[in-house]
Amino acid sequence: ARLGAAGFVAVLIGAGLASLMLPGLKPGLMRGFMIFAGLGMAFCILFLTMPAEESSKRPLWVSIVVMIVSCDLVSANLFSNPYISSNFYRSDEFNVESLVRIGSRIFISSKDEYDLKFNKYLRFSDTRNTLEFSDVRKSQIPNLNLLDGIDSANNFDPFVPARYNTWMQAVNAIPADERDPYLAFMGVDTVIQQNDSGDSEIKSLTIDKEEIIEVFTCMQPVSNAQEALNATLNKIHAGDNSEQCIIIEASDVLMAVRYAGKAEISAFEKDYKRIKFRIDSNSPIWLRIGITWYPGWHVKIDGIKTPATHADYIFSGVYLSEGSHEVIYYYQPVSLWIGVGMTVVGMIVTIFFGWYC
Repeated sequence: ARLGAAGFVAVLIGAGLASLMLPGLKPGLMRGFMIFAGLGMAFCILFLTMPAEESSKRPLWVSIVVMIVSCDLVSANLFSNPYISSNFYRSDEFNVESLVRIGSRIFISSKDEYDLKFNKYLRFSDTRNTLEFSDVRKSQIPNLNLLDGIDSANNFDPFVPARYNTWMQAVNAIPADERDPYLAFMGVDTVIQQNDSGDSEIKSLTIDKEEIIEVFTCMQPVSNAQEALNATLNKIHAGDNSEQCIIIEASDVLMAVRYAGKAEISAFEKDYKRIKFRIDSNSPIWLRIGITWYPGWHVKIDGIKTPATHADYIFSGVYLSEGSHEVIYYYQPVSLWIGVGMTVVGMIVTIFFGWYC
């Protein structure tokens, strides 16, 4: 115990001198060493001064131990463990709608995301709770937009579709002052970015975003994903999207076509797993559905399941003949039914063995 106390004293002194003489060290690291050494030294002293069980000083010693342990737990909870008020999760507390309107789709570049998260708000250099959580809440850094029902073009899951990852890398590589047309193509109308003072700020796009359902009377076929990526980036760069064709990937030979017609969308309904609408057109058309192409999304046209194809590299496209149609785009992955089947089989096996064994 004496050697331990001496060691803790050495650590305490060393951490104090290091924090004074080496300003480049992280303050949180040095503070942790000093707290550790101080508590270790206190417990060594208590161990050395522990009275015998029959001593009259024993109750006082036990009370001191309980007080030190309690103070350690309280101080760790108040000053070391990060915590936030439950009000943080209430949208009405921060009036986020005044900054980002409901129905918007936001975007944050990979650089601004990293700087805001790890250089501004979630710093590892200091464990003290110095954040102003109202600023964090309004920043819309990942994945706070989910609390407010605000759509985001970013996806912060650890596993994302390869095409989405490639597309986002391409968009992030574009200079910020040239990025607006590419963001509008993704349906983005609001950008979260870091200003000169290091805080997050809201920027609205200067051009109109494209809608989640876009109608095309022109189709340009390509043979593979790389061609589709290049063609899509080129058509956005060229501008004037009203005259552009939808880029369709096809394994069979298709000819570029252009139709002279118009279409009108009505009875539009949308939630997180289904889009439903009616469309009337006086010629054949192609539809682009502005949701990242992903296995499990399906299309029904007039109640008949219809295959969707890759469109404009990352989205889904479907061909419609002339006339009036009801279109339903819905998410129903095969994995859902596999999971249901495994659950049912598991329940049957459990009941069987529980009944007969």
